[in-house]
Amino acid sequence: YREERSGYPLSLFYTNLAALGAGPVLVLLEADFGRNHDPYLLPPNLPQTMKSVLPPAPIPGVTVFTAADHGQRTLSDVSFGLGLFTRYLVEGLSGRADLAPIGNVDGKVDSVELFVYSAERVQLAARKSFGVLQNPAFSGGAPMILSGGKSLTANAN
Repeated sequence: YREERSGYPLSLFYTNLAALGAGPVLVLLEADFGRNHDPYLLPPNLPQTMKSVLPPAPIPGVTVFTAADHGQRTLSDVSFGLGLFTRYLVEGLSGRADLAPIGNVDGKVDSVELFVYSAERVQLAARKSFGVLQNPAFSGGAPMILSGGKSLTANAN
């Protein structure tokens, strides 16, 4: 298939999301952001195909996590049958991201704890299991409570 015909440009997605003015919104992207190159050309040696998968500037009320930075491929966890990033997002949301030393052990998982936890685990698993880089990326403002709290927004206290 051709991205030009069937893809939805991230730049348009971010423009439309900003125009909605909705918030808080969490965008999770587990997708490849490198073009299909020769199978013997492995990350991090892929040619750079785009500037960034994140919005050019943070969008108020919107937090974006991407499974890989530009020019990188996402990797799968074969024992779970899903992407490494998704695996560690689910694990982090279950409460592990709130545990020390990453979390503040307040019984709530916020967006910063979740990103730090999942990014660290993905980078380690990619390096140890595949010998390549996979660096999740983040864009956002104030932390959002994602699990264990009463709302999706961070408490004012």
